[in-house]
Amino acid sequence: MNLCVVVPSFTGGGAERIAVNLANQYALSGHSVVVVVFNGFGPYREQVSDSVKILDLKSSRVRYVLPRLLKAFREIAPTTVLSVVRLSNVMTGIAGYFYPAARMVFREASTMDGVLKLPPLKKWLMLRIMQIAYRRADKIVANSEGTRRSLLTCGVARQDKVVVIGNPVLPANLEQLSSAVASHRWLEDKSVKVVLSVGRLHPLKRQDVLIRAFAIVSRGLTDIRLLILGEGSERERLLSLVEELNVSEVVDIVPFSQNPYPYYKNAAVFVLASEWEGFGNVLVEAMACELPVICTDCPGGPREILRGGRFGVLVPVGDVSALSVELAKILTKETKVDLKSAKERAMEYGVSAISKCYERELL
Repeated sequence: MNLCVVVPSFTGGGAERIAVNLANQYALSGHSVVVVVFNGFGPYREQVSDSVKILDLKSSRVRYVLPRLLKAFREIAPTTVLSVVRLSNVMTGIAGYFYPAARMVFREASTMDGVLKLPPLKKWLMLRIMQIAYRRADKIVANSEGTRRSLLTCGVARQDKVVVIGNPVLPANLEQLSSAVASHRWLEDKSVKVVLSVGRLHPLKRQDVLIRAFAIVSRGLTDIRLLILGEGSERERLLSLVEELNVSEVVDIVPFSQNPYPYYKNAAVFVLASEWEGFGNVLVEAMACELPVICTDCPGGPREILRGGRFGVLVPVGDVSALSVELAKILTKETKVDLKSAKERAMEYGVSAISKCYERELL
C-alpha cells in the first residue's frame, strides 16, 4: 500500500496524534507512507517516525490548500488516501474528484452538533459542502456509534459507506512512556491528591464546570489539587475564574505535554467535563494508566468507552453539583472503580489493534 495521510497540522489535538500513530504503525508494517500536512507546525511533528516522509504544503490559508494538495497527490501517486480531520476531509474530497486513482478513506471524529448550531445559512452551506466532499470517500470511519448516527441523520454519508472504528489511542510503548517523570511539584508530593484534566482550553471542554465543582470539594478536602493540562483560547477566562473562587493556591493550568502518561500515572482521579466529545481519547489514556475517571454523559464517544458507566462515573453535562458529589466520592473512596477491568477496556484502543481494523478499510 502506498499511503498518503492528510492532516491540517501537528498541533496538540487528538486527531493529529491519531494521524501520527497510524502513519508510524503502517510504516513499521512495511507500507510506503507520506504525511501531507497543510502547515507542518506543532509538537507531534517530532513523533513522526523517520520511516514516514512529511510533505509540508506550508499553507495556512484554505484557498491555497486545494491546488497544492492536488499537486501533492499527483506527485506522490498514492493508492490510498486517509484523511483524519473534518477540514482535511473536505479539502481531500474536493481534490479527490480530480485525482480518481486513489481509494479515499475519511475519519470523522465528531457528531454534527457543532454544525447544527450554526446560523441557518452557514449550517446549510457547511452541510452542502460536506455532502459534496464526502461523496468522494470510498469509506468513512466514524469513531463512535454516536458520530455514525449523526452523519447519517444529516445526510452527510450513505449508510453503506460508514463503519465504526474506535480511535487508535494507546501506543505500543505505553509502559515506557508512563514510567517517565511527571514534571509538576504536586505529582511528586505524596501528601496531596491530584485531580487531573487534559484537553484544549475551549468553551466546549467546560473546564469552568470542573473548576467550580473542585472549588466546592476543596472546602472539605484540603489535601486535593486540580491540575489542568492544556492550552487554548479559554486560558485567561479560566484563570480569572480561579481567582474569583479563591482557589489559585490549589489549581494550576499548565501547557500541553507531548507525553501526558506520567501525569495520569501519578494523579488520583481524572475528570472530563465536556459539553460534547467526538470520542474521548483522554479517557482511554487515563483508564490505561489505571486512573479512575469521571466524565459528563455528553454526546459522542464517552458513554461507549465507559460502557454506560461500567468503567467510570458518568454525570450530567454542566451539572456542577453532581460533579462535585461524585468527585468527592472518588477522592474519599466511597465510590470504587474496577481499575483492572477499566484498563482491559482501554487496551482495546491500542494502536496495533485499531490499525488492523483501519487496514481492512484502506486496502
